[in-house]
Amino acid sequence: MEEPKKKEEEKVTIPKSTLDSLVDKVEKQSKQINMLVEVADKSRLHRYEAAHKDMSQKTIKVSTYGGKIVTGWKMMTNDVYQDNQGRWHEKQEVEIYLIDNTKKLIPYIEFVRNIKKVGGTIIGKTSNADGNNVIKIDVMGKHIEIGETFVN
Repeated sequence: MEEPKKKEEEKVTIPKSTLDSLVDKVEKQSKQINMLVEVADKSRLHRYEAAHKDMSQKTIKVSTYGGKIVTGWKMMTNDVYQDNQGRWHEKQEVEIYLIDNTKKLIPYIEFVRNIKKVGGTIIGKTSNADGNNVIKIDVMGKHIEIGETFVN
């Protein structure tokens, strides 16, 4: 049985001073990169990494309500207080925005209990005019754009 032939690498001849200079430059750059990562604002670093990671073939979950995809929501009423007898009172309402451009005002507890999550595949990521990140998703046989705040 013959051994597989190893691919021979091309060899380049350069002066030792040039090689030493390149190695020195790489070492300095490596130290500078490590220093910059150490002193960087961690939240900005995380935001950069999140914006530049590969999104292909990543799965994501979106909320559905009544079989329709929820594209956003907003808390409209949030009155929670304790009375003199120690009982809690809550009036919380959320307005949900559905894929068919309808809005529904529902009690928050109903929102939490009746939301179902469905999986989709990320197609891409962009920013809208307000500077908010928008994710393009293939979900339930549809291609939709949804703010990254409203996924998972």
